[in-house]
Amino acid sequence: MKKKLILILLLVLSIASQAQILGNPFVFKPKLLVDSLTATPVIAISFNRIKSDYTGYLVRIRAATSNAEMDVEADGNGWVSLKSPGKVTASGSSGYAVGTYLSVATLVSSQDAYLVGFYNQMDGSLVAYNFTASTQPKVMTGGVFETMGGKPVARFNSANSNFLTINYIGSATSLTGICTYKAFAVPPSSSNGPVLGDFGTDGNADSWTWTDGVFYDGFGRSNRFVCTSNSGINVPNITVIESSSTAYTLRVNSIQKYTTTTGTVQVYSGPHYLARTSKSGSTYYWNGWIGEVIIVKSTINIPLVEANVKRRWEL
Repeated sequence: MKKKLILILLLVLSIASQAQILGNPFVFKPKLLVDSLTATPVIAISFNRIKSDYTGYLVRIRAATSNAEMDVEADGNGWVSLKSPGKVTASGSSGYAVGTYLSVATLVSSQDAYLVGFYNQMDGSLVAYNFTASTQPKVMTGGVFETMGGKPVARFNSANSNFLTINYIGSATSLTGICTYKAFAVPPSSSNGPVLGDFGTDGNADSWTWTDGVFYDGFGRSNRFVCTSNSGINVPNITVIESSSTAYTLRVNSIQKYTTTTGTVQVYSGPHYLARTSKSGSTYYWNGWIGEVIIVKSTINIPLVEANVKRRWEL
């Protein structure tokens, strides 16, 4: 009997040594996307918690009528939802004092709501942001979240010049970008720009799909490329662009669409944007939903990332 107890104890200790344990010694914390990467992202933003030891806020939202703002945490399932708890950061006319903790449903009620910014799950900073109310992307209509595959997303409308700013990420010898989104074919095409742009120094408007379904991009690169493979307008996309010292490769929904060895890795030294660019001298805005963006200053195991994103977003 004593031997059996010793064996059971050793087994429990062995399992515990391989898992990240929460407060309860028998509740184990599963590995999330960021935990599984072979390199540390510089940016990891999502409506889903994707880093297991991250306990901070995921997004900041603004209720349209009251102009109250709140920092929002993940719900019990790891997603932003009506049940998500949060802290009021601007009371507006809501009657809730700054610092009050309440749910998204309580603050927003039946109002529309907009995205002020995403928090970086690497360091807890508000890394992708827009403090101008008139150009913030929409997240809720009448108290109901915009969704893609049943998951919350931000709606960027080119007609409303919606975008978010990301500060300069610094130089890199290789750069990988992963974006989960859905683009809409809303004419005219001239009013639609990039999902994720201005990460390269090519001098042109970088883009991860325009309304014609063609990629025009120089992500982390000195050259701009026109990738004529259709990106899948009006369908959810997991797009990965890898810019390394040996190649520049584009993948959409696990299928390689383009690759070349032209150009070198060069990161634009100014601010970067979600859904906007102005490097070409004209400002274009993109049209669609965005749910998650990860930027890594390295090459990574792309199939592993694609499988993880597809499973979580049910695409």
